[in-house]
Amino acid sequence: MIYAYNKIDLKNGEIPESQDNSLYISAKGTQGLDELVTAIRGKVFRNYVKCEMLIPYHKGQHVSYLNEHAHVLATEYEEQGTKLVLECKQSDYQKFAQYVQQS
Repeated sequence: MIYAYNKIDLKNGEIPESQDNSLYISAKGTQGLDELVTAIRGKVFRNYVKCEMLIPYHKGQHVSYLNEHAHVLATEYEEQGTKLVLECKQSDYQKFAQYVQQS
């Protein structure tokens, strides 16, 4: 859980201020919003893995699945298949591990 406290601009002190799971921000002055987004992203996507996969063209259903269930950052069409740069759940990473490209 993340606690976001607004109106910190009314207080003298460091903005944004954070302590444990609490973040003090100023929405009016847009101070601390980047930190809040980063904190939320860290909680929501903590079990995500960034990777590259090369999926053979005859396995197009896998590409469709990943487009629906992962965050696809880039798609390229190569001779051997569809190359995806993506962020996916750890479980999907393991499910499609045979297609993961090592950097």
